[in-house]
Amino acid sequence: MMTQPCRIHDVPLRRGAASQYIIPIRDLAAEILKKFPQKLLFGNCEGDSPQVGDTLKQFWRSFRAIRPGHPVFQDHADELHRVIPCRLHMDEGTSHRKHAVMQVSWGPILKDGAASVNHCFYFTSILGDSYKEDHCGYAAGNSILDAISRHLAIHCKQAYYTGMELGSERFYLAWIGLEGDLPAQARVLHLVRHFTCAPNKCCPWCLADDRDTPYADFRPTARWKRTVGVQQPWTTPSPLLSIPGADTAEFALTDIFHLCHLGIVRTGVTSLICYLCYKGFFDQGGLNVPAKGSDCTLVVKFLLDYLGQPWLLDDVAASAFQWLAAIDDFLHLCYTTDRIFFTPEQSHTAHGHLCTFAEKYHDCASKCFARNLLFFNLTPKYHYMLHVRDSLELRPKQKLYMNPAATSTQMDEDYVGRVSQSSRTVHALGVPLRVGQKWLVYTHMRWSGQF
Repeated sequence: MMTQPCRIHDVPLRRGAASQYIIPIRDLAAEILKKFPQKLLFGNCEGDSPQVGDTLKQFWRSFRAIRPGHPVFQDHADELHRVIPCRLHMDEGTSHRKHAVMQVSWGPILKDGAASVNHCFYFTSILGDSYKEDHCGYAAGNSILDAISRHLAIHCKQAYYTGMELGSERFYLAWIGLEGDLPAQARVLHLVRHFTCAPNKCCPWCLADDRDTPYADFRPTARWKRTVGVQQPWTTPSPLLSIPGADTAEFALTDIFHLCHLGIVRTGVTSLICYLCYKGFFDQGGLNVPAKGSDCTLVVKFLLDYLGQPWLLDDVAASAFQWLAAIDDFLHLCYTTDRIFFTPEQSHTAHGHLCTFAEKYHDCASKCFARNLLFFNLTPKYHYMLHVRDSLELRPKQKLYMNPAATSTQMDEDYVGRVSQSSRTVHALGVPLRVGQKWLVYTHMRWSGQF
């Protein structure tokens, strides 16, 4: 069973406080490779399979063009065919009495299946009541979450440097980034530039603001483009920065689920519905706006069909129709092709969709502002999507480009919801231990086909 010899360990967070319980990454990875190797080897059951080595070499060859400075290319230069790319994920779910519970997990980038149970692996859980009083702002951090991050970094480095054996082979885990919503990333990475900072510098990847370096400038000559990567987005280092490859802003991965479905697209479709109500096309009574990511997708489809009626279009609605079509095509391309890499042709197409989206959304905002209408807000998430757009711009001799869906968190959110649900059926004081035990039992039963 997965519960033996993989054990839950207790670790100290601070003097005088109760212990926190974790599932050590290296122990769990070794157990998975021994009993369910397909979960880490993207569907393959043999570690010495040529397909495993070829796939990993191909991944790192392509990733080198995207992040050439990652230390994995020096530390494991001769064994990249045995290095499994992984990501971390942190986010808050809902536990007892709708209180927050932080879920920390990890998993491979190359997945055995789409379901969260196949690629989201438990590290720890902690109730919000245990750390909320220690929050000192995003830049200063949180002493309890920093203690968890410190233990997480130690275990990540063990899996990175020491690795795990599978037969005659030794596999390693390399970490390409931290997934999660914007508050989680800002909190654990101690970001001084984040989404709540506007009109001051509000981007972790560049020095864009809403004053001298406008973050809403979508043009190729935008001033913020010259500031990408010139200054780290933290002043007090997070414990996570000791993980190899985590000491750059690129470790904070972009997530099109939170940037689109729960971000600027949701803002846009809500504004468009309100605009159409203002123009008299909809009855304003009982108006509901999209709340979930799936709601946003359905509303986009509905509005595309509705605005397709030519007698309804004015200049704002015409621009809205164009950006709706562009973002719908972009998301369709991301989720219906290879979920890890784009070919140059696919990347060029996706880049074109995001260029249209950025221009036409900005056009809607400008036209409404000129008429004293407060629709189509240009939020920091609009700017973050410009970084996603620029990551898809074609470069000489680059053969593959990272598909933005590779670090999208729909399934990670499913994991957070399921694990948080299990935290509501145990005593509040036992959440870190009992939730980990439940995850081990549930996951073993799922993977072994018992249900």
